Amino acid sequence: MTAHRPLSPADAGRLLGLAALWGLSFPLQHFAAPVLGFVTVAWTRVAVAGVMLLAVLRVVRQPLGLRRHGRDYLVLGLVNTAVPFTLFPLALGPAFLTPSALASVINATSPLWGSFFGLLWLRDRVTPRQLIGLALGLAGVVVTTGWRPGALPPKALMGIGLCLAAAACYGWASVFTKRRLGGAPPLGMAASSQVAATVWLTPLMIAHRLPTAVPGTYWAIALFIGLACTGLAYILYYRLIMDLGPARALTVTFLIPVFGVLWSRLLLGEAIGPSLLVGGALVLAGTALVTGLSLGSKRRETKHG
Repeated sequence: MTAHRPLSPADAGRLLGLAALWGLSFPLQHFAAPVLGFVTVAWTRVAVAGVMLLAVLRVVRQPLGLRRHGRDYLVLGLVNTAVPFTLFPLALGPAFLTPSALASVINATSPLWGSFFGLLWLRDRVTPRQLIGLALGLAGVVVTTGWRPGALPPKALMGIGLCLAAAACYGWASVFTKRRLGGAPPLGMAASSQVAATVWLTPLMIAHRLPTAVPGTYWAIALFIGLACTGLAYILYYRLIMDLGPARALTVTFLIPVFGVLWSRLLLGEAIGPSLLVGGALVLAGTALVTGLSLGSKRRETKHG
């Protein structure tokens, strides 16, 4: 763990770059999924990222830790990668047409789910501050989605449910990582989970029927999601962990929906209404209370998010 130090311009650049890449993945999936299909988008993402991260590991000569953690990597690859990476493009695709800005805000509930599963699994002590944070996060989801009895059609509710399920997967995986993978090499864990997710999704990819003619633009977008929004993003994330420590690196959670909303507006022309802004602010406030994170946080934790 590195000692606490001020955020340097390079650190801030990596943090903003990481948030921009992860936020960009939502409108790009929204654009590519209707043509390629959600299975192709998910499989291409994990396969490309897995190959890239394995190549990086070979260059830097870091271990994978397969002998000790192989079985846990399979679980992590399923729950933390294969399932949510499939659910998000499914929700963003033509079946449900969930707005990508909304999906990026719902994604920010992952730490709230992590606290919930930590309470159930690890019997973590919940403070009044965290209870208020969970309540704020729940209120934020309700406000963001505009939910009230009879207000949303079933298709919209199902799309929102898929996004919440994906965020819940991330939350459960964070608790699983804390419980089972505390000593695993971080970059090796990232690479192995992408490879494991590729294995899990390959049968679906084989059964999936692609359109006969797909413009190259859509394949380029799918490759970009794998290379930049996943492979490069993980490299930036673990560089931030090494330089700043896990707690301060996790402040990217607050920035992803900001970029997700911005990219969705710029690339897709999605309307950004008051409910999205107010609800998103409530979600982020709840996340801040639950995790105790801020850009200036001096906490020193070993939790992996």
